[in-house]
Amino acid sequence: MCTACYALRNIKHIVPIDMLRVIYFAHIHSIISYDIIFWGSSSYANEVFILKKKITRIITNTRLRDTCREVFKSMEKMMLYSQYIYSLVLYTMNNKHLFDTNNEIHKYKTSNNNNLHLTIANLSKFNKGAYI
Repeated sequence: MCTACYALRNIKHIVPIDMLRVIYFAHIHSIISYDIIFWGSSSYANEVFILKKKITRIITNTRLRDTCREVFKSMEKMMLYSQYIYSLVLYTMNNKHLFDTNNEIHKYKTSNNNNLHLTIANLSKFNKGAYI
């Protein structure tokens, strides 16, 4: 990711902003998105988020003290944690067969009968995983 910052900083004077955006989504975004459901809750996610903001500032020529919230919206990018949650929702929807519903656990007619059942686990490493 640091090499991507360096490369973008060197070519931003030569290439137009639209092309920098294409380069970002082709190379950097694909690296960030790869298996984000497994590493998104790690302690290094904040460092990746800071690098993502740094790359966004390089592309849009914003200052260091400016907020990136509006810049992310204008570039149609999600913040890292929003991207993590979105990836988890997609994973859950595409793999419903891996999860139990409440009506499979008990036969009571409740208002949450069709919701996914939360598995109870004692290990924090398991609790931060994609299945919980």
